[in-house]
Amino acid sequence: MKVLSTFIFTILSFLIGALCLFGLIHYFGVDKLTAPSPIIAVLVLPLAYCLQAIYKLSDLKESQQLNGDEARRLFYIVDVKRGRLFTCIVFYFLSAIFVGISMMIGDGGQLFKKITLIISGGLLGVTVFTIFIIYSLMNEVTNFKAKLVRREQDEKHRKM
Repeated sequence: MKVLSTFIFTILSFLIGALCLFGLIHYFGVDKLTAPSPIIAVLVLPLAYCLQAIYKLSDLKESQQLNGDEARRLFYIVDVKRGRLFTCIVFYFLSAIFVGISMMIGDGGQLFKKITLIISGGLLGVTVFTIFIIYSLMNEVTNFKAKLVRREQDEKHRKM
């Protein structure tokens, strides 16, 4: 169910981003919206946030407060989430490459530029959506670390 809802939200965010950029194209015209640098910058910007999330997840594997069963389950979850984050990184790179190449080609006429900008808007929408997913993941990691610290403090108080 979670995969289906993520897929639906991804499609919706693509459509919203595409519609927003389509509105800008309609309002300003195609010729005035041919600056790929800002679009590429926004597509690549979440890379740092994504890498930070990967490092935070990796730090969880070093936790000493888990028993063997908990550690095994946690390692599996961390590996799955890191894989998803690497997928996001690949998406950011491929999106930026698509926008860069399509803007360099640019001689395809007005229709080509319009379609390229609409797809770029969709990619921007998906990028914004993935930022929220990464933010949610970072909150999960922070809450889990806090839970481990509280559990360790509770164990110390019980021993006293």
